[in-house]
Amino acid sequence: MIPGMARASLPVELSAADQTQLQQWQSAHGTPQQVALRCRLVLAAAAGQQDLAIASACGVNRHTAAFWRGASPGSRDRGSLGDSSRSRS
Repeated sequence: MIPGMARASLPVELSAADQTQLQQWQSAHGTPQQVALRCRLVLAAAAGQQDLAIASACGVNRHTAAFWRGASPGSRDRGSLGDSSRSRS
């Protein structure tokens, strides 16, 4: 890889059911804002946007966009979009 060049982001493929579910969660009034943001990040990745563009549009760090790219519903390595198992201490 040439220094200074961005790496290509991993493609995200969502089933129609997963995409519909994420869109519903994103727009539902009762969805916690953290979950809605995660839905926006995954949907943008599935639409083919690069991590830096997603991060800029959503107001997050590019590492956050890359993290949630790996959390698409078919992926098991990042847990669920609504996972609140982080310690609050």
